[in-house]
Amino acid sequence: MSFDYAILGGGCAGLSLAYQLETQGRLQNRTLVIVEPREHYRRDKTWSFWKVRPHDFEDCVIQQWQRFQVRAEGSLQSIDCGDMPYQSIDSGLFYDKVLKALKVLKVQQVMTVLKDRRVQQVPMVKTEKMEIRHTK
Repeated sequence: MSFDYAILGGGCAGLSLAYQLETQGRLQNRTLVIVEPREHYRRDKTWSFWKVRPHDFEDCVIQQWQRFQVRAEGSLQSIDCGDMPYQSIDSGLFYDKVLKALKVLKVQQVMTVLKDRRVQQVPMVKTEKMEIRHTK
């Protein structure tokens, strides 16, 4: 079986890349596989960052800060960061959004792979145009 695109890792970076490929139409008439060890996506973390440019995940933001304070040498300084707010994204909301956009359904079949000279059964998520292969 061959694919047009392969992404190793289905965490924040891998799923963000897959999401961008999908929303920019780059998966049109193309196939994608994401190789990922987990079998289920669930809320397991938050990601926080300085928003330096617009992004597609505003609906996943659970907290945002426009100001922060720094204490140094006995003084407290308040800093406005409204033009670059500090944001936290909920992984559960992120996974739901991206997997829905990619039309990921569920594990549908088992695939045989060769690993360390032993044949193993690996569950595989299959969709209209992509798969997420779970490796252990």
